[in-house]
Amino acid sequence: MKDKLIHMRDKLNDISRRNRSIRLLKLYNKWSFDLTELDNLNKLSKEKLSVSIVEQIVNQSKNEIILLKPTINNEISMTLSRKLTDLYRNIKGIEDETGIHDFYLGFPFLSGTLSDGTFFQAPLFLYPLRLEKNNVNAQKWVLKIDEGGSQINRTLFLAIKKLNYLTFTEDFYEQAAEISKNYNYEEWVTFLKKHEMNVSFTPQGITKLKEYRKEEIPGVAGLTLLENAVIGNFPQGGSSLVKDYEELILLSEESDLSLAGELIEPQDHEFESDGDTLETGQSKQSNEPEILNLLQADGSQEEIIKEARYKKGLVVHGPPGTGKSQVIVNLITDALQQQKKVLVVCQKRAALDVVYQRLDGLGLSNHVALVHDEKNDRKKLLCKSWRCS
Repeated sequence: MKDKLIHMRDKLNDISRRNRSIRLLKLYNKWSFDLTELDNLNKLSKEKLSVSIVEQIVNQSKNEIILLKPTINNEISMTLSRKLTDLYRNIKGIEDETGIHDFYLGFPFLSGTLSDGTFFQAPLFLYPLRLEKNNVNAQKWVLKIDEGGSQINRTLFLAIKKLNYLTFTEDFYEQAAEISKNYNYEEWVTFLKKHEMNVSFTPQGITKLKEYRKEEIPGVAGLTLLENAVIGNFPQGGSSLVKDYEELILLSEESDLSLAGELIEPQDHEFESDGDTLETGQSKQSNEPEILNLLQADGSQEEIIKEARYKKGLVVHGPPGTGKSQVIVNLITDALQQQKKVLVVCQKRAALDVVYQRLDGLGLSNHVALVHDEKNDRKKLLCKSWRCS
């Protein structure tokens, strides 16, 4: 079960060259911020701010790290603050819309060429963070250590595994997570070489990430460890379901996951419904109301609704335009006819809105509560439950 869950989680990763977790060749304000830009605030200082911030994050010596205190008299600080504002708005917008928070410090970086000729430049380790703007007393940007702990860039290594035909076990990822907590280049290089990755490394101190134009991208490049430090969005899965899978993976070590386990590994056994025993795939014929389809449904859609009445779990999938939202609406109306309660959960708000609008068009909005925000929509939900004005 655990191996199957890990495989399903990894399938959510985008390992194409478009993914910033594999090829970060250019920095855009809304996606990333190079920490070496902070070193421009005081060029006379021998101590680099970027080095200090990276050390605090890797060592987790503080839960909150001051990133920048912009002042009107310092144009450089105001420019950097505007860049951080663009980054913050984009990251927050993504989280509000999808529930995904893939904001990390990427450090150090690994570059080279995959077996298909693709040049990559990406973080080796990822340290989860939250970027916040604090306006108490004086404005400042802060980084907060987020939950989850540091990890190796799994998306990058899934690409290396597929294209370079290397094998990385779960032990590899767990060991990598442990050594990422130590600020030690020698240990990191030794670890990679131990796993058939002949990495070269020349200490130079933390430097600005090299950006490439299309014509400048190297055709062939050896595997190199780079002292770059970038905060930004490094996707580790294109869905908020990744976190759900991670929780299921932990639970699978202690239990059989109940309904979720049956959906992942279905077993042929008898199901019980209202005291009657039903074999898998059978339908109870007597004393059951007819299927209620308020929206037009074809034969396959009607079969889904019939099976949903008696099966503990059912997965329906299909490309856009095949009528999945129609099926959902018909499932809801059929359940309401049987005086059942229904909970519909969607990853994106737009999907919930489509279902709600269709139900509203059928005159069923009084029987439905639309919840986007657990706090702001709570009053409307309670009022609908108690029929208050």
